[in-house]
Order: sequence, then structure tokens, then C-alpha cells
Amino acid sequence: MTKEKLLLIAAAVVVLGIILVATLNNSNDQEELASQAPADHADELTEYEIAPAQVVARVEDDKDVVLLDVRTPEEYAEIHLEGARLLPVQELSAGTLAEIGLGEDAKDKEIIIYCRSGARSKTAYDIMKSLGYTNIKSVAGGMIHWQEDNYPLTETGVYQGGSANSTDQVNQSNQPQPVMALDRNTHDFGVIPQYGGTVQTDFVVTNTGAETLEIG
Repeated sequence: MTKEKLLLIAAAVVVLGIILVATLNNSNDQEELASQAPADHADELTEYEIAPAQVVARVEDDKDVVLLDVRTPEEYAEIHLEGARLLPVQELSAGTLAEIGLGEDAKDKEIIIYCRSGARSKTAYDIMKSLGYTNIKSVAGGMIHWQEDNYPLTETGVYQGGSANSTDQVNQSNQPQPVMALDRNTHDFGVIPQYGGTVQTDFVVTNTGAETLEIG
């Protein structure tokens, strides 16, 4: 084999090596960017849940989507989704939903419910399903996942919308109705893992109203 052929082979090997290194570096860069992108938790969703990324897309696409915050007024004031209505889950009933503009004529509206971690919004989801609401979802991971992944559409400040009556006031209404009461208003689940695992707690639910309350 001549010296010229050896040089050509050596040059070809060098060029192939450069191409291979560039390809590997590009692949590593793409994996790193993917790991830095917010996770939408879509693979973890159950049938009643919606991922934060999907909520952003729905709100930006359809201004008629209703956001319902079922935390406390204090939690709402600290941070909440833009334009969200407030109805603490312990006050949620047919009457209080009507008082904030989500009565009979809103039962087919797209309503997205959220809380801190997703536990209270699941309870609210069950109640609203039992009351006949047909197009509702609970935000997976609640505000914890929302803030972890730095999604937009958040603001601070006290609730300025129409407020629902307290449980005692609702019970004084002339219209008999079910009223759900919980043994506590909040529960700290700690850090909610984004992938895998289940965080659970038990709430004692009682009906302080004058009608039967059906959940789930």
C-alpha cells in the first residue's frame, strides 16, 4: 500500500471521528435541554386530572375556561391563578357554587379545579360530579407542581370576586341542601414527588346540611 493511500485512510478515519464526536455532543445537549424543560406530568394523570401545562394551553386557547381555587382565602392571597374564583372546599355546595356564578347554568362549563397538592381539588371534583357538573378536571399536583415547574398565569392578592356564604349562613337558608364539612381546613403533605409514589391522608367528611350529600 502506497504512502498516499495510507494518508487518505488516516484522513478519512479522522473525519469520521470528528463527525461521531459532534453527533454524541449534540445528543447530550438535547438530553440536557429536555431534562431542564418543565415536566407536564402527563404520564401520571388519572381520568379526573389535568397537567399544569395543559391548563396553560386551555386558558390561552379558550378564555371561557373557569378556574376554581378550593383553598383558603389566605392561600389564595399568597398566590393563585389569574382570574380564578375562590370557594374553599369545606364550603362547597350547590348553594355556594351558585353564589359565585357556577350554578345550574354552569354545569356543562369547562371548570378546572385546583388546590395546594391536588387532594382538596379531588374532593371538590367528587362533590361537583355528584351535583351534575360534567366538564371538570383537577390540576395534578396543584400549586406545588405549578410553582415547581415555573408555569405562568399566577398572581397575588386577596380575592375580589363574589364570595360564598359560610357554612352556618348556608344552613340558615330557606332552601334545604347538603353541606359538606371536613374535620380540618388544610393538610400539609410536604414535598410531593413529581414521578412515582403516592401521598395520602384521611379526612373525616360530614354532612351538616338538610339534604342527602352523595359523593363519587
